[in-house]
Amino acid sequence: LRITSPTGQDVASLLKALPADSSAAELTPGSYRVVGKVDPQLLATVTSWCAQHGVMPDRISVERHTLEDVFLELTGKELRS
Repeated sequence: LRITSPTGQDVASLLKALPADSSAAELTPGSYRVVGKVDPQLLATVTSWCAQHGVMPDRISVERHTLEDVFLELTGKELRS
């Protein structure tokens, strides 16, 4: 999940609310990523956390990794064409 909201959200608190196999991070100021099994329950957990903490996201989107994304995460290198 990608979430855009005001900067400085309490990511540690969000991590506590998420399932054990999920992670969350602020990638750039105001841009957050939640990684894990994206299903209706995870989405409900994130939106519930937002409501409990008074966070009104500007945007929430579900993104899928491409094969290139996975390659870059594993190797950290782009292939030259």
